[in-house]
This record gives sequence, structure tokens and C-alpha cells, in this order.
Amino acid sequence: MAACSSPFKMSTGAMESEVEKKQESETEIPMDFSIKHPLQNCWTLWYYENDRSQSWEKNQKEIASFQFVEDFWSLYNHIKSASELKQGTDYSLFKKGIMPMWEDKANHRGGRWLLSLEKKQRANELDRYWLDIVYGLAMHQMLLLSLKLAGS
Repeated sequence: MAACSSPFKMSTGAMESEVEKKQESETEIPMDFSIKHPLQNCWTLWYYENDRSQSWEKNQKEIASFQFVEDFWSLYNHIKSASELKQGTDYSLFKKGIMPMWEDKANHRGGRWLLSLEKKQRANELDRYWLDIVYGLAMHQMLLLSLKLAGS
């Protein structure tokens, strides 16, 4: 018994000409993976480790800056998750050029968000909260949300 084959291979004349017409009418557009999607701002991720022998400013380490969506994901996928950080360490995300400290003039009217979670929540939910906040901030969605919440 012969093996089954595709109806396109078994067809004659009319069906083959239909396939040829379809192939001629479709132009293949190659994907350009070098195109990046810019963010409205350039952002810097900072890491703080509490070394009491150093000043607060010296404990801040600049990890990397990004201004494209693709670079955000690259950075996010190559750093420790928030739940893996040891106690007394922090990540901070600031617009490039702004230091994560009150003394920076850009922060004079700023604030600080702290999230307190129980241990079991930390293991299960901290990474999602961190991603939602930094992604929303970097992608400028937090402003849109705050405008909706304010009733505008």
C-alpha cells in the first residue's frame, strides 16, 4: 500500500496553478531583529548593599542603564530576582543621571516606596510585584494609571 501524501503533491494542473498564484502574490518580508523599541526615558538600575564601613553613597552600585524595551528585558533576565536578594540589600530604578539619594536635586520632592511582605508572600509574590512596578514605571504605564485613578 502506498504512503499518504499531501493533496498538493497529488493534485494536477488546476490546484498546482492555484498554489503557484498564491506564492507569487505573497511577498515575504524578512524580520529585522535589530530594530529596538525606545522608551520615553533612559533608566538606571542601582544595587545597594549595606556595608557599614562605607558611606551610603559608596554602597550604591550602578548596575546598568537601558532605554529600549529589549534592553530592559535583557537586564531583567540577567540579574538576581528581587526574592533572591539578601536582607539589607535593595534594587533602585531611577531615570539616568539621577542618583538614588535624597541629596540629588531631582529627588527633593520625591518619595520612596517600600513593600513589606510576610515570608511566604516574599517567596511567591515579591518577584511579580517588582516586575509589575519596574515594568510599569519604565514603560510609562504608571502615569496613565495614576491619571485614571485621579479621575482624569
